[in-house]
Amino acid sequence: MKRIITSIKKYRLIAEANKKKLALNSTKAEIIFRELLNTLGVKHQFQHIVYVQNGFFIADFTVTNKEGKRYLLEVDGGYHSTYNQKIKDEKRSKKIRFSGYGVLRLKNDDIYNNPIKVVKKLKRYKIID
Repeated sequence: MKRIITSIKKYRLIAEANKKKLALNSTKAEIIFRELLNTLGVKHQFQHIVYVQNGFFIADFTVTNKEGKRYLLEVDGGYHSTYNQKIKDEKRSKKIRFSGYGVLRLKNDDIYNNPIKVVKKLKRYKIID
């Protein structure tokens, strides 16, 4: 039993180290989006660890909508539009949905150039009124 507990502790330490590394290297789009969420009064967690079956993911943001549903908000750069990355993202999203979260993907380009589109998406998912 002690061996299992030690493994879990190591696992959590790895997740926390990865989270800190990502938080220190935020993208410009993540910073802008975080400012938007703050301006809109949306309570959120940044670089939140989500444990799933056989692993963990570090979400860019997590929020709870007005109905109590939890969402991961992912800020996606251009490489997410490649075929291979789309497949990886969909596999990841399935695991996350299975863990009880919804997944909302936002494009860097929309955050930079079309914040109204981003706000409309947040409204559609009832994250804001």
